[in-house]
Amino acid sequence: MDEEKSVGFLLKQIHNNVCRLLNSNLKKEDLTISQMAVLNELFLDEKCSFKKLENKMNIQRSTLIGILQRLDAKGFIEYLPDECDKRCRVIRLTQKSYEAKNIMEGQKKHMDMLITKNMTEKEQETLYDLLSKVKNNICMEVMENEYQK
Repeated sequence: MDEEKSVGFLLKQIHNNVCRLLNSNLKKEDLTISQMAVLNELFLDEKCSFKKLENKMNIQRSTLIGILQRLDAKGFIEYLPDECDKRCRVIRLTQKSYEAKNIMEGQKKHMDMLITKNMTEKEQETLYDLLSKVKNNICMEVMENEYQK
């Protein structure tokens, strides 16, 4: 299979361009796509601990620490002592993050619109179903590899 017909290569090109476009659009809000992803997880679970966030995001601890430090420095989050365990800290969203939430939601909708532009509703459903299968296939392989270690 040549590189032009490689599904993985095509997905990588799409991913790279989506990241470039989102990072460019989020720059006005002083955010990156990685920071937006962390904030999105925190919007879903506002009492999320660091360990829980690390597991949900499936990223390395050092990477998450860096993202959270930058979000804290920019005023999007703050750390509070955990009421149940004083050794731990809880991450809390600030007013600034709530103000940026609508912009982030708009960016996600805009990206979905760009991705599905010129597609029928049936094609959009098919695309979603196929991408879900791809994601599940890869996740199963990752889990099998991690189990074998």
